[in-house]
Amino acid sequence: MAVWIETGECTGCRLCVKACPYGAVEVIDRKAALNDRCTGCGACVESCKHSCIRTDASSAVPDLTGWSGMLVVCELRGQSPHPASIELLGAGCRLSAAAREPLEAVVAGSGAMKAAAEIARYGASVVHAIDDPELAEYRTMPFASAISSLIQDRKPSVVLFSATHAGRDLAPRIARRLCVGLTADCTGLEIDGESGNLRQTRPAFGGNVTATILSKTTRPQMTTVRPGVMEPARPSAGKPCEIRGIRPVLGARDLLARVVARTESRVSGRDVR
Repeated sequence: MAVWIETGECTGCRLCVKACPYGAVEVIDRKAALNDRCTGCGACVESCKHSCIRTDASSAVPDLTGWSGMLVVCELRGQSPHPASIELLGAGCRLSAAAREPLEAVVAGSGAMKAAAEIARYGASVVHAIDDPELAEYRTMPFASAISSLIQDRKPSVVLFSATHAGRDLAPRIARRLCVGLTADCTGLEIDGESGNLRQTRPAFGGNVTATILSKTTRPQMTTVRPGVMEPARPSAGKPCEIRGIRPVLGARDLLARVVARTESRVSGRDVR
């Protein structure tokens, strides 16, 4: 995205200097100017009260009706939900309440129906269990194919992944299939009160600053969330939850890779996976 400044209209108010997270805006002779640090993020465009900072990005917002609700992509550790997924369900419950939209979850694996019964205790109204022997071990292609098909069918507004080893591999594959963006390693998630968009906050520049990202013109809004930063969901025995079993349609290309051996190791007393 190209960004430029109409200097004839600029008053030198410095709001754009404060808004730029990259230090790419300077005021020279009482006029704002961009330097070579500019990434075209557009933060300065929104900050300018005089509309003298312009961009070639289209202002037209596509029709996003039909995309609604939250979807949490849960992982398994053995036959049980991964602890990071319980944290993600806690974030999903909070966002669902703020947006007043339903919360659903999906879990894929061999024997996923059993795990879905455990996940159903943590606040989702529907848990989709993608159960197939081919999903016994995590492999990128079959998991990406099965879960992206569900997303295209359900059309959730927000999709949350844990930033585990598997989540960091799976989320960008699905984002590419759906032709949407992905905000990685988030430490904060909020629903914007005015637009209803997901405010996705993540550290940048080695943790020295934080950036808040919004996906205003695409759906679903996708993010991975760092384990250990969200409050885990609490079991809610009284809330009804529907479990839907799904048999995925996997093609030959999805099954080209095979797991021939698995080795587990420990570093500093913790599982490495």
